[in-house]
Amino acid sequence: MSAFLISIPASIERCLATPLLSRVMRPTFGSLLYTLIDKRIDTTWRLLFIKYAHQALKWEPRIRIVRLVPVAADDGGSVSIRIEYEELESNEIKEETLYVAA
Repeated sequence: MSAFLISIPASIERCLATPLLSRVMRPTFGSLLYTLIDKRIDTTWRLLFIKYAHQALKWEPRIRIVRLVPVAADDGGSVSIRIEYEELESNEIKEETLYVAA
């Protein structure tokens, strides 16, 4: 049984959805993904998205990131992230697709 109270996918979502510097007691928790809202989705945007997501996920000690892929919806505004990760406790590779921005 894990000592963590929250599931890995929920923890990943929390790390990505929390704006960096928004938590007084943990100012380095969260991500800069919010800075990409309303920006044109191009190669630079995709690279920054991956960089910011990777930086934020250092807060999830139960996983090792294998692959991060931003997935822009056809409507041009919705963005999800496909995360492939290794769960360190079981060495199992898992994949999640999470909605992160609009």
